[in-house]
Amino acid sequence: MPGADDNASGVVALLELAALLGREKPLRRVRLVSFGAEEQLSVGSACYVAAYKREMASFGVVLNLDSISSPLGHHWLIRAGSNAFGTWLVKRLGRAGLDVAERTGTMPFADHFPFSAFGVPSVTFMRPNMDGGMRWQHHSAQDALENVSADELIRVVHAVAQVTGELARAARWPFSRGLAPEQRAETARMAKELFGLRA
Repeated sequence: MPGADDNASGVVALLELAALLGREKPLRRVRLVSFGAEEQLSVGSACYVAAYKREMASFGVVLNLDSISSPLGHHWLIRAGSNAFGTWLVKRLGRAGLDVAERTGTMPFADHFPFSAFGVPSVTFMRPNMDGGMRWQHHSAQDALENVSADELIRVVHAVAQVTGELARAARWPFSRGLAPEQRAETARMAKELFGLRA
C-alpha cells in the first residue's frame, strides 16, 4: 500500500483527532481539513486559503501532519511563526510526551505555508529518518504498512490532541499572530511567486 506514511498517516491522525476532540467543549472553533495535491506544490491548501482569504485574520493556528509514522527517525516541527509560538509549542508537546526538533526555515512545499503567508502561526509535523529531512521509503513502493509505526503515530496524535484542546479552551494565548521577523520577507516573496498569494 504505497503512501502508508506519506500521507495516510496524516489522514488517520486527522480522523482520530476528530474522535478525540469531538468530546471537547471548546471556546474556539476547530477545523479539521484534509488537503489534496500537496505534492503539486500544496495546491489544495493554497486554494483553500485563497477561498477563505477574508477570514485569514480570524485563523489562530495551523497544525499540519505529514508523514508522521516512520519507525525510525526523529519528530520534526517546521515552524512559521514567532519564537514565542515555537517555544510554547515545543514545551507543551514535551509535556504531552512528544519530543520534537524545531526547524524554522521557510518551507513552501508543505500545506502550512499558504496560511503562514497571511501571518497565521503554522507548523508541519513530520518524522524524517534521513539527513536533510527525507525518509528512505519516501515516494516508493516501500512506503507500505510494514514500514510504519502505529506507536509513533499514536504519540503524535495524543500530543497534538492535548495541544489543540488546550488552545481551543483558552480565552487568551501566550503568543501572538504573525511570523518571526526573519521569516517575513522570504515568505511574502515565495507566496507571491509560487502561489500568487498576497496578504
